[in-house]
Amino acid sequence: MPDAHAEMQHALREGPSDSGGLTKGKVDLLSYYSLGFQRKMPTGREYVYLAGPIAGCSYDEAMSWRDEIQEDFLPGIVGVSPMRLKEWCARTPQIADIDQYRTITSQEEFLLTGESHAIKARDYHDVSRCDMIVAYLPKSSTERRPSWGTAIEMGWASDMCKPIVLVTDDESLAAHPLVRESVGWRRISARSRRMAAPATP
Repeated sequence: MPDAHAEMQHALREGPSDSGGLTKGKVDLLSYYSLGFQRKMPTGREYVYLAGPIAGCSYDEAMSWRDEIQEDFLPGIVGVSPMRLKEWCARTPQIADIDQYRTITSQEEFLLTGESHAIKARDYHDVSRCDMIVAYLPKSSTERRPSWGTAIEMGWASDMCKPIVLVTDDESLAAHPLVRESVGWRRISARSRRMAAPATP
């Protein structure tokens, strides 16, 4: 696999100034090398994308359930988190939006993991390469700020015919016709650590 760090540095040096150092095409290329998620994944493993709220959450809120669920995965199952390499989110009490990202990141951090093209390219790549996704949507978070990114990722996964597990305590969300028909399993409990309940017809 090409040296991803070298690719990043090259793009930062060579990208035109009006893009802040990275063109959209180079962002897509760097995201394809996955910034921590191998392009050529080892065989014999199953990969699960961990979709859920980020904007509007604290760093701990965004990380804690992702860390917890991976502790329960059987050997050979690997969680893929959109929060990887985003430790800079811990510099603010609440993860907000792109404008805020610019104020708390270095130029390299922003261009590689905080800029909108980079976020979309990497998250789409991750969903496409994973075997299934878990979407965690607790009511307390979605009422504070809807997780539009998670909804889009669920749409991507549905279009790619990926199995989707929805974990939520928001019964109105779980009952939405498009959600009901898109997810394979629903668990109506934000605190549950068991994800095996099949969706009822």
